[in-house]
Amino acid sequence: METAGLVHQRHANEVRTMRFKGINYDTGFISAGTTTREPFDPDVVRREMEIIRCDLHCDAVRITGGYPERLEIAAACAADAGLEVWFCPFTNNLTGEAFMALLPEFADGAERVRTRGAEVVFLTGSELSLMTAGILPGDTLADRAASLADPHRLRPLIPGVRARINDLLCKSVDVVRRRFGGKLSYASIPLDGVDWTPFDIISTDAGYRTAPMAARFREGIRAFVYTFARYDLVDSSELREDFDRASAGIVRVLDGERRGRRYPDMPWEPKVAFTALADYYRDLDR
Repeated sequence: METAGLVHQRHANEVRTMRFKGINYDTGFISAGTTTREPFDPDVVRREMEIIRCDLHCDAVRITGGYPERLEIAAACAADAGLEVWFCPFTNNLTGEAFMALLPEFADGAERVRTRGAEVVFLTGSELSLMTAGILPGDTLADRAASLADPHRLRPLIPGVRARINDLLCKSVDVVRRRFGGKLSYASIPLDGVDWTPFDIISTDAGYRTAPMAARFREGIRAFVYTFARYDLVDSSELREDFDRASAGIVRVLDGERRGRRYPDMPWEPKVAFTALADYYRDLDR
């Protein structure tokens, strides 16, 4: 349970911290010609949402990914399971113009789920300063991430980054408001320097546990936990190919045609973190 988000709701004269029993759910982050969720099987998604609601005792799920149709399918499955949906496009290496061209399709899908009676919050992107081409120097995500590791290189870039991000977010809100009738937020990182005025909810990705944030980490991850599964980081009996060791998923995705023992219909096995989170969320209801 490595990363999470902080969530605050904005009112006219106050900011109120919101509490959810939530988890992140990946439908496929697009990178290098493939995605982190292959294959994407709606039947598996539907079953996983039932498990998230009934066995993990979650009441909300943040659904991320780069394909609008996948987010809509997963959001509908989550709503059917009784979960509040946080509909979060998570794109990679698009220009601002390409992101804006795709955003209406995401917003329309979220609105279709919302008008069925589901509770839906729409996030106008995730970590756009890092994920969007042209905000930071660099043609790839790896190139742009290198800027974050060099404070002397990053510091003079910050004013320009924040101006470009807020311009993009302002345009995004205008587009989404015309198509989506629910509350809006954005999954931010500190670099973004977001002007939250146009949004209903303030959301920040808490990031990984590091020495500077260790004292605040426990409180921070009381919003949404990251993440349910990393289908791109598969468990293997061969140590050199056991990519699950790098996964933040609370389930261990199995290789080949293997199925789990606890859930024989699923291609994964719960980790200790799955049980710990389920116990914690269950106890919150007592």
